[in-house]
Amino acid sequence: MRPFAQIISSLVIPLLIGLMWAGLLWSRALLSVSMILFLAAGFFLFPLQIHAHHLRRHPYLLLMPLLFLAPLMSGAWSSDTEEWLRILQIKLPLLLLPLFSMPLTLPGSKANRVLLYWMGISLLVSMSRSLWYYLQHTQEVTTGYLQAKVLPVDIGNDHVRYGWLLVLAFAWGLHLLGTGRAKAGPNRKWLIALLLGIFIFQHLLASKTGLAGMYLVLGLYLIMHRRQVGVGRMAWLLLAAPLAA
Repeated sequence: MRPFAQIISSLVIPLLIGLMWAGLLWSRALLSVSMILFLAAGFFLFPLQIHAHHLRRHPYLLLMPLLFLAPLMSGAWSSDTEEWLRILQIKLPLLLLPLFSMPLTLPGSKANRVLLYWMGISLLVSMSRSLWYYLQHTQEVTTGYLQAKVLPVDIGNDHVRYGWLLVLAFAWGLHLLGTGRAKAGPNRKWLIALLLGIFIFQHLLASKTGLAGMYLVLGLYLIMHRRQVGVGRMAWLLLAAPLAA
């Protein structure tokens, strides 16, 4: 990789990843534009041989385009061609992103730390927006729970995808705690606060998918780190967490 391209990628790639995070939460147009620019950057900054080598090292990425087949085949049962094409447009990243995903591995430790902070701050802002709505419309939201409705959220009010996004952030935070990468001090306290915020908000959101995913991640984390946590404490945590919720 040429020095100029390396400098550009070290600046542009983290910026585009951060914009994709923001676009996922708040703007489909921003998500589309930033993802197109990310794919273009990956295509023009790196030779095709590098992308091919990355795919050989991570062959499971080639399975992701298969997910595009489901919305593609759904057109055979749909008479609404316009809606079908709109859905295909949204799902295009499943087809293209794996082919040029190598730049996702480029950001160094400092850039990854900045991206983690940006992700955490974005999620805290997003959850605060929903919490503010809840405080202003408590009775309406509570009544909606009895009618199988959920708390309004970002990502186009898609509570399933939003719940999964929180699960991914929760898993990332637990991984950093478990591997010791979040050292003692403000960083560790900030990360613990983020994890607690996600844990509480998932129960307020009351999305079964998000709750199941979060408890699965928490259970796997405790099992993997049972020597540090202790079997007895692990059992109490797994039992106390849903009861406290």
